[in-house]
Amino acid sequence: MEYWPSDTPSPLARTSCLEYLSILKSSLTGSQSASASAEDGFTVVSDRKSNSASSNVREDPPVQRSRARKLLTDDQHNEDNKEVINEENVDEITLPTPSVPVQDLVELSDQEEQDPAEDKVRHSFNSIAHAQNLSTRPTCWVGRLLSPTNDPTQHVLALTGSPNTNMLVNIPNKKRSYIGKLKFSNFDAAPNGKRVFLATEENVVAALNLKSGDILWRHVLEKGSEGVIRFLSVDTDVVTVSGDKDTLLVRGWDPSGGILQWEWPLPKTDHRVEDTHWYMSGSKLYQVIPVALSHVEVTVYNVGTGGKISAHSVPAKWIADTSKCILTTSYLACVSTTLDGKTLFGVLDVMDSEEEAQFWSKPLSEFIGKTPLGPTLSVEPVPGPVPAVIMREAAGNNARYLVYLSPKGPQLFPKVLSEYTSVVTVVLEGQHVLLQASHSTDVVEITAHVLETGETISDLVGSTHASPLGPSSKLVWVREEALSSIVAVEMLELPVSDTDAAIEQEFDHKESEYCSDTSVVWGRGLKKKIGIELMTNNVFLWKEDASILSCDNQSVGAAQWGTFAGILGMFVHRISSQIIQLRSSLMALLGDRMSEGQSSGLVRDEFGLHKIIVAATASGKLFGIDNLSGEILWQRRLEDATPFLDQATDRKHMVLYVQRTTRHFPHPAQCLLLFQDKNTGKGSLFIFNPFTGQPTSEGLVKLGFRIKQSSLLHQPNKESLRGVLLLDDSNNIHVFPESTREVAHNIAASTFLFTGETNGTLTGYALTLSPSEHLLVTEVWKLHIDQPTIEVVGKNPMERVHSQGRVLGDRSVLYKYVNPNLVAVVTQAPDPVHKYAVINDDDDDDDDDDDDDDDDDDDDDDDDDDDDDYYYYYFTLYAAANGQRDLLSIFLVDVVSGAVVFSVVHKRAKGPVHLVHSENWLVYSLFNDKFRRTEVVALELYEGKTQSNTTAFSSVLSPIQPIVDRQAFILPATVEAMKETITEKGITSKHILVALSTGGVVELPWVFLDPRRPFTLTPEMREEGVIPYMPELPIPSESIINYNQTLMRIQGIHTSPSGLESTSLVLVYGLDIFYTRVAPSKTFDVLKEDFDYFLITVVLTALLLASYVTKKLSSKKALKQAWK
Repeated sequence: MEYWPSDTPSPLARTSCLEYLSILKSSLTGSQSASASAEDGFTVVSDRKSNSASSNVREDPPVQRSRARKLLTDDQHNEDNKEVINEENVDEITLPTPSVPVQDLVELSDQEEQDPAEDKVRHSFNSIAHAQNLSTRPTCWVGRLLSPTNDPTQHVLALTGSPNTNMLVNIPNKKRSYIGKLKFSNFDAAPNGKRVFLATEENVVAALNLKSGDILWRHVLEKGSEGVIRFLSVDTDVVTVSGDKDTLLVRGWDPSGGILQWEWPLPKTDHRVEDTHWYMSGSKLYQVIPVALSHVEVTVYNVGTGGKISAHSVPAKWIADTSKCILTTSYLACVSTTLDGKTLFGVLDVMDSEEEAQFWSKPLSEFIGKTPLGPTLSVEPVPGPVPAVIMREAAGNNARYLVYLSPKGPQLFPKVLSEYTSVVTVVLEGQHVLLQASHSTDVVEITAHVLETGETISDLVGSTHASPLGPSSKLVWVREEALSSIVAVEMLELPVSDTDAAIEQEFDHKESEYCSDTSVVWGRGLKKKIGIELMTNNVFLWKEDASILSCDNQSVGAAQWGTFAGILGMFVHRISSQIIQLRSSLMALLGDRMSEGQSSGLVRDEFGLHKIIVAATASGKLFGIDNLSGEILWQRRLEDATPFLDQATDRKHMVLYVQRTTRHFPHPAQCLLLFQDKNTGKGSLFIFNPFTGQPTSEGLVKLGFRIKQSSLLHQPNKESLRGVLLLDDSNNIHVFPESTREVAHNIAASTFLFTGETNGTLTGYALTLSPSEHLLVTEVWKLHIDQPTIEVVGKNPMERVHSQGRVLGDRSVLYKYVNPNLVAVVTQAPDPVHKYAVINDDDDDDDDDDDDDDDDDDDDDDDDDDDDDYYYYYFTLYAAANGQRDLLSIFLVDVVSGAVVFSVVHKRAKGPVHLVHSENWLVYSLFNDKFRRTEVVALELYEGKTQSNTTAFSSVLSPIQPIVDRQAFILPATVEAMKETITEKGITSKHILVALSTGGVVELPWVFLDPRRPFTLTPEMREEGVIPYMPELPIPSESIINYNQTLMRIQGIHTSPSGLESTSLVLVYGLDIFYTRVAPSKTFDVLKEDFDYFLITVVLTALLLASYVTKKLSSKKALKQAWK
């Protein structure tokens, strides 16, 4: 769904369906005026203050735990959610009050009596939700359900009103649940229903509270095509149709609790599931399947039992394979292209029997005229009980045409609908009426037309302005569903406070205070006062801070003046910093708080636990989130941004680089995001401040070429900014930003790149300089694995290896093979040796026809024939026909030299493969197809007991061949993601975080995955701390870091070091977001929370007093001894 930045007027921000209802209600009750204004109390959301409005999202309420049978469900039914929602505590929405309260119209009151006219309005308004499966027009519901005008990438649900509601992502357990991008939506059909039912592209069916936006219940269906939701209908039950061609399941859910009440499969057909349509009428489910150049099959089922009621076919030879058909109410509307190039528009009523079937077919030119329609034409249903469709012209023209499907035949609506027009059909006093809202500039025009005649209903015409509503416009609730599809994430340290910044600036004196136009040469071990010593051509200034400043002889006078100026400047700095400290102390003492809408406390804490999470989503939205409170600090939408697609794994990803952190005051932090342009497929980048979301001077850059590889420079420029190298599809190198090009030239000789293709080809490049000082890449090696590559994983550039060796039980040292250029490459291919048996099912029927009186010889012959029915093929041919892979290979490649350091092959194994590559070890998971289980393999590489000198290069010596220890373990669960913990210095032992399909995240200590675990434990091994080998890895409940908070559809885990060496910050993201911190070696550098400060203070005080008294007594005793 579309998001408008703060500087762009939002068309939908000027439209409110409450105005629809108020005007409609006024006409039904005889009101003369239907115009909406600010005095009427209407509230319209204004995205002009989107940063403050979107920075808060209220918490999810507890939900009633269901006890009936259910499919894959989430933590909404866990132990921590046992309370029942008390809807009386939810804030009422402030709405206009015409002659009849509008709360009745939007079903927010608890009155039992309902006006018949309101039932008509409610029925017509419920149909608005059907428009959520349309990605090309805005729709709204209750206050307003933000829906796209022409961009289906954003996922935002919003409700307008004016209660005091904070919108925080803050949850006490650091978890946030989402449902994903909207696909279908329907309102509760109950008279006092306060729910909206949604189906999303993440295969999720859920119910939301209309007042708060909280998830009442949520069910996550099967993963992949088996769980794709094809149809959603709400009446007494919530009915969904989901699945693929092989299995289509019809399920009925209880609207109040989400309990699965019934489920039955639809019969398998030979037609494409994309061409199948469904329609609900009472307790009957209609399945409509158009058959090209033949007929339309209509099958009626009892939705509760699955029993087949009737079936009939309607001739429709005018439907072709390329026809685009939709089902609106009971009418099937199709746009087809004939052989002579004409475009026909046909309508068929599927409710009629074969004898009574009536259809209309006319050339499209009779409706629209001569327009560039062609194959890019789209047909969309209009929400509401009246059958109508909208046809959009070819690309480049946003005009839309509405066709009313009347009993007399299709009729073109006389007015052309613009891009910013919302429509819905209703039935008023027996007339079919079209409600239309046009929002251009700052004016919202609301009109109503009779579809049969095109006549405008004067009582339902009005206009309003969104801007005069001003401060009274507030979001009741908003759900940022874009966060359910995070594709890149980073955690950054917050800047220091004003006081600390002043202190840093006070001691940040450069050489310009003493000399100018010179470079600094740092030395150590000097403890002399400031002085001047004249040499031949240079002057050296010794300072108290043991540094040496070098400058030329001409700047001595300037140096002496700079010394006095520096003293005055330091005095001013000291006074200003003390004023800042005094102000901070007063604010802390008086309890002053920042104004609402601003984020307070966004400063670095003492232990580095407070950070900002920068997340990029697949919809092209960037978020800045406070990791402690969960508050959305800022958000920004990037136009035409789409992630890169990994062809081997179908994973979407963007590349997020941290070019400069907050450690380089006064320069602000800076990040760079790489993504694709969805229109051209070429690369784009966005450079921004991660703490404000504001773009830098470069901002959004359209690159004009496809990105082949990218790399962050390992050295910064003078402004502490690290550049990014981009390799395009023509093997040309680019540097961004331009200010870092000089650094790239200086380190070109030590910079290498590599690329990995899906066909198994790896290529290494070296950076060189041309005679004209232009950067070039030269191919230095190429490796052909001849197997499809599915994964390439390198080491984390942030990690530090604290220990270079491992102390054994005999006191010797086993040195680690630490190669920062080592990359793990995973390939998957057919096994050229292993054979599979394929049974020919066609000959089985012939065996059944054999006579029973055949003698034994004949029976033997039949057995031989049966044996001949098994055709043995090499798996290469069988896998090519069936898309299977049986060989899984792991290669460790040095990407500087192109040498293969180690390789291993797993037979009868397949993915998905998840890898963790760190220090001198590699851990990966795979599925053993032979034993049908998940296995985890650990590799550890050592140089031996003699450490090589890696700093001295010799072309004579051959590369080091590491000693590899490996071991496999059985994991009794399915792995979704893996990641290692990381700390600032690398002293803390590493643990492996494993996300399971059950929704838990397990913290596995390395001691369990140690490949040196022996079958028989020796005393030396016991002294070393190695435990005996057991094939199955334990999953104790206390090692699950998210406890009972189930996390669904986990896509990845991100870890970040904190200021404490013992603590690692963890962010788990997917359909849910979970944040926590872990301490693999316990918090050895932090006092426990129950530390007895009083007791230690008393003990220390007593010891000090005792030492003082003892000293006095000892001196007196010594004096007495001296006088004796």
